[in-house]
Amino acid sequence: MVKGHNLDEAERSELEAMGVEFMGHPYEDPVVLYDPYDGPITDSQLTEIVEQVHRQSQLGELPPYWRNETSGQLQPAIEALINHGSQPDKFPPPTPQQLGLVIQYFQLYINAPCWQGDSNLVELRAQAQQLQTVEDCDRWLMACLDLGIDPL
Repeated sequence: MVKGHNLDEAERSELEAMGVEFMGHPYEDPVVLYDPYDGPITDSQLTEIVEQVHRQSQLGELPPYWRNETSGQLQPAIEALINHGSQPDKFPPPTPQQLGLVIQYFQLYINAPCWQGDSNLVELRAQAQQLQTVEDCDRWLMACLDLGIDPL
């Protein structure tokens, strides 16, 4: 990404033609994202956010993400859960071993220190300890989504 304050008029015009918006001064950072809660996010702000996320992930404050797991076992297990949930007539449910991995992942995810919340979060954490079936996982995932938490 190009910082807005380093742009000449031609570069700015080219970015505007691609749909990039600028706030305030013509050489201010371009708006690269729009958050419905916080409003426009500039290139510099996005860089700060990415750096903060990187620092937090290095400190273990962020939840794990199943696609980053390196053993090669969790990703097929999650995909089996997703595929079965979307087309149960076409895809079999996860094996008991796969389901066990999925449940362990959900428990790690929901207990990450980054999640701050009220009694609903406490309840989700307790429910994660009780997961046993695909149906339990489906209900738990829906409850997570209701709070804006998406483990998948």
